[in-house]
Amino acid sequence: MSNFLEDPLSSELLSLNLDSSFESFLLGSKEEKDGFAEYSNPISFINSKFPNEESLNGIEEVSKELQLQVQSLSGEISNSVWTNENYTATQNIEEAQTIMQDLFLKINDFNEKVTKSEINLNKVCETLSELETGKKNLNVSIDLLEDLKFFMTLLTNFKLIITKKSFRKATQTILKLVKILPKFKEDEDEKLIKNLLNRYNELSEQWISQIYQEFNTKLFGSETTKRDFVTLRQCCFNVDAFGEQTHNELVKWFCDLRLSKYINNFNPKKNNSQTYFQNLEKRSNWLKKQLMSYRSKFSLAFPDHWMIPMKLSEEFCKITRNHLDYILKIKNSELDSKIIISSLGIFKNLENFLTNLFYDENNNNEKKKERVKGKGKGKGKEGEKGKGKDKGKNNTFNKNEVLNKKDLLLQIDRKKLKTNENLSTAAFEIKQKYLKSKRERENREQKMNKKIEFTNSKTTNQTNLKKHTYLEIPKYEIVYPKWDGIITSVFEPYLKIYVKRESKRLYSAYQHICEEESFVINKNSSVKYLNSYSELFLIIKRSFAKTINFTKSISLYHLFLEYSNLLGNYSQFLFENLPQLPEISKKISFTLRSLQEEKKKKIFFTKEEYVQCVLIINTSEQCSNSSQQLEHSVKKTIDEKYQKQIDIDEAIQAFSDTINQSINTIIGSLLRHLSPYIKSISKTQWSAIKKVGDQSKFVFQIQKILNHNFLEISHYISLPYWKLLLNCFLHSFFKELHNQIYQCKKIHGNGANQLLMDVEVIKDVLISIPTLYKTKSNERLQVPKPYRNLTNKKFKAIEFLLKVISVKKEQFLTNYQLLANGNESLSEIKKFLGLTGFSRNSKLEIIEKLKKIISAKNTKKAMKK
Repeated sequence: MSNFLEDPLSSELLSLNLDSSFESFLLGSKEEKDGFAEYSNPISFINSKFPNEESLNGIEEVSKELQLQVQSLSGEISNSVWTNENYTATQNIEEAQTIMQDLFLKINDFNEKVTKSEINLNKVCETLSELETGKKNLNVSIDLLEDLKFFMTLLTNFKLIITKKSFRKATQTILKLVKILPKFKEDEDEKLIKNLLNRYNELSEQWISQIYQEFNTKLFGSETTKRDFVTLRQCCFNVDAFGEQTHNELVKWFCDLRLSKYINNFNPKKNNSQTYFQNLEKRSNWLKKQLMSYRSKFSLAFPDHWMIPMKLSEEFCKITRNHLDYILKIKNSELDSKIIISSLGIFKNLENFLTNLFYDENNNNEKKKERVKGKGKGKGKEGEKGKGKDKGKNNTFNKNEVLNKKDLLLQIDRKKLKTNENLSTAAFEIKQKYLKSKRERENREQKMNKKIEFTNSKTTNQTNLKKHTYLEIPKYEIVYPKWDGIITSVFEPYLKIYVKRESKRLYSAYQHICEEESFVINKNSSVKYLNSYSELFLIIKRSFAKTINFTKSISLYHLFLEYSNLLGNYSQFLFENLPQLPEISKKISFTLRSLQEEKKKKIFFTKEEYVQCVLIINTSEQCSNSSQQLEHSVKKTIDEKYQKQIDIDEAIQAFSDTINQSINTIIGSLLRHLSPYIKSISKTQWSAIKKVGDQSKFVFQIQKILNHNFLEISHYISLPYWKLLLNCFLHSFFKELHNQIYQCKKIHGNGANQLLMDVEVIKDVLISIPTLYKTKSNERLQVPKPYRNLTNKKFKAIEFLLKVISVKKEQFLTNYQLLANGNESLSEIKKFLGLTGFSRNSKLEIIEKLKKIISAKNTKKAMKK
């Protein structure tokens, strides 16, 4: 029983409410148990059904009967289960349905309550947002009302200020009015706000007109008193408070007023055309007088940071430029280079004067630091002392005003004024008058500053405005004009006349230089190049220095092209003056006997001609370096848009070609001089030599010619081109030597050994040639390692050849294999055999043996792979 309870299936059966009949059916009665007893033992059941082998034939019938019994039993079991449980299941289903209905009703009720709460919550959120918006609008309205109230109070105070003409109290009121105006932009269509803004515009226009009237009466009327200057300075503060536009309008009004006389007196349309170029100096002097007049009459009326003299000078330059443009167009046919240069000089001096007078401190701080670093310690201390003095002189007219310039106007360094010869005498007069009145002005300014600070502080304490704020007077950014070319750029289209004249002058000087060139210098001179080079670049340098004073634009670019063409012509001049080797007649045979006869006909260079070639090399090198420096200087000076077009590579390449041609000419002359001695190698009967003796005669001559000529060349040539010359000569000489050796008919035995000794002597001579050169410290140059290695490599092939052919024919192949060291070649051995006196059969036999050796080696290599 315990096992049955532990079974999960039995536990589930117990949990059901089963009828007794169904239970008895499952458990079965005793009779039913006895009825099924025959099925309890499967073995006995099978034996009963199939007692013998013949009965196995009916196995299909037995299986069908058993299937029918199983089906009938399963049907009976299902019917009994369904009939016994039908009543209980229907009751359970009805109870579950009632419970589900109640549950659905409760869920629906809960959903309705949730939707109602969500609607209420949304209404609360909308109410809260409306309250928040209302709060914001209320705050904005309150702020706007406060601003309107404050704005109306300011307008009332402003109107009272206008009636009393109280300029010292107006500044802070205007600043607050200007600051509060942007708050009414969104509501400017409202009637009340629109009326207030119109009222403000009327009052501001009235006040500005009053300021202009004050300037007219007090500044240009009778003598201006100290009180008048204080009033005018307060007017300037009022103008700054109104904004940058009002500030610029007042400055322009003053500049136009001061320049009206200049326009009337110097207008080219009204004056006589014959005096156009005679009044140019007067224009420059007029501006300097105006600057001096401003300092004495008007400087106390305007704040220094307004930079009135600078803006007056800028407007003057613009007007002058327009006048000059008109004059140059009318007088275009009468212009010449003298008029243009003199006019440019006048206005270039004026531009330099203005550049020194008005400079941008921010952009020039780095340049100043570089200058101070370049000076000595003592000068640096003096500069610091000077700065300390300037600090004491700067007194502000208002505690919120910090002057951007410290006594900038007409302050020029004493040393600059003494040393600068380009400044006119008017500049010195300005300086002298300025120094005399300097102390008086400083005393007046200090008293005025104290008075203005007192009145401003008093105004600040008395005004009972919003939050008792004290606003700073705005300062507007100063745009410094580019003085360089502000007037003289108008001459740019007409500088073609100057460029043509300068070009003619350069070419005439160039022709004179070329005519006087002798291609001779002193041997002991430290200068190892032609005098024409120094003179040519001197005139180019002077022309360039002169031109950059007038222009740094397209005219300078055109002149640079003339410089480039001039250098190209000079390189052609050097090329054409290289010594030329005469053409040799085919009838001439270079033998030792005919050599003395041909010396008179000059078949190679003399000592002077070698020196001339070397001087041309050195001069071309100097020209190439100086041309690069010229290109760099022009690029650094010329306007940025023309910098990429500055290119002098063509002239540099021309000088490089001249150098190469000079070296080739020297080598050609040397080889022509050595040719009869080198050719004697192929004409010597080496097979007739019975024993090896001293070096041959041609070796002695080769050594003599090389040492003599290279020694003379070494006195003048530079070290880099000395090395280049030796390398180039080595290649050409070896080629000639190699060809002559292979032209020999029979070389073997003692003849080969004798030629080998001669070749080694020639090699030693070539290796020793670099030591002929003396350095600047008067020491002999050591043989460069690359040159030594190259010489040994070149002569190694000839030495190998001569060592191979120096033995008898029986030892030839063995000797060749030993010296070749595994690098045997059929083509090479055929050439070697061509120099020997062996018979044809012997040569073929050696070649066949070598073929077998090479094929055997190749077979071994193939087997290894």
